[in-house]
Amino acid sequence: MSRAFIITFDGLVALMILFIAIYIASGQNFQPVAPKGVYLKQLTLDTLTVLEKSGRIGMAIEGNSSAARQIMEATGESVCMQISIIQSTGTVIANMKKEGCDAFEKELQVAARPFIYGAESYYVKAESWYDEN
Repeated sequence: MSRAFIITFDGLVALMILFIAIYIASGQNFQPVAPKGVYLKQLTLDTLTVLEKSGRIGMAIEGNSSAARQIMEATGESVCMQISIIQSTGTVIANMKKEGCDAFEKELQVAARPFIYGAESYYVKAESWYDEN
């Protein structure tokens, strides 16, 4: 066999191996997964933001907590949540817990933020955990 044929054949084999490796690598699906605690913390913070921007915290302060409960119910079946609205004097104005949730399990995430409604200052605290049942 001629030397040119061997070099060409060697090059073709190398290209075939390269194409096979690219084909296998492109078929792999890599989806990064956030740790459960990070996801839960972000969900808790997002829930507080939605409650604040939609005016549902103010509604709960006025005595209508059903609108805020709707947001908590939309967080998914495996997530439990409890939201407390506390006046600056320390008086609890509203304490809402998602239906079907009991005491917290392993990973409890807590987020809080100040909230001003009317001329009063409030403290809104959200606690969330996974329902392992």
